[in-house]
Amino acid sequence: MGQDVCRITSDSASQAYLGHILNYAVAPQLDAKRIGSTFTRINVSDIKSLLVPVPPESEQLRIARECWRTVDEAASQRAALTRSIDLLTEYKRSLITAAVTGEFDVTTARTGVPA
Repeated sequence: MGQDVCRITSDSASQAYLGHILNYAVAPQLDAKRIGSTFTRINVSDIKSLLVPVPPESEQLRIARECWRTVDEAASQRAALTRSIDLLTEYKRSLITAAVTGEFDVTTARTGVPA
């Protein structure tokens, strides 16, 4: 471990659960304790004082699975949106090219949008 790295583990919490909790639920506590303007840090004593909910193990595992499902779903939606944006950008370029080269007459084109 380096000066700017801290290993966080627990004997009473699933590591998958702990990772999600630290990244999402406990994030406001972390933000409040960060110091520095360009390169933020947090003191180890502040990390040790974090309030982390620790439900029974079966509930931790259920929560961790649900978090992974949500993260995977968000990544899938983000990829679909990126593909849509790329496709729309290509359509826009094609339309501009067609208009500039005269293949598409913009003066008589209908938008398809009701007046």
